[in-house]
Amino acid sequence: MGPSVAPSLQDVVAALTFDAGPYLSCDECFDRLCAYVEQVATNRQSDPVMRRHVEACLVCGEDAQFLLEVVVADRVGGRAASNLLSRGRGPRAGSDARPAPRSSTR
Repeated sequence: MGPSVAPSLQDVVAALTFDAGPYLSCDECFDRLCAYVEQVATNRQSDPVMRRHVEACLVCGEDAQFLLEVVVADRVGGRAASNLLSRGRGPRAGSDARPAPRSSTR
């Protein structure tokens, strides 16, 4: 795996000051994630509350982006789905920075 890219100070400030209202918990987001990703993958109107949470929460955003890439790759034979979730919206827009994967060894 390649090296992790640290988010810029501008990305961190944008994430910390991003208005994530109305509130949706990560558990609620997880329960609705598959339906939301399906909406995004098919270019249908997506749930605005989910979109705000996915844009504001790095963990849920990463999960949604990964799931979207899997869905799109399966449908189009491997074509990249990079940044479909954050295209032009919120603090993640244009950012490919991802946290380093957790190591399974100690």
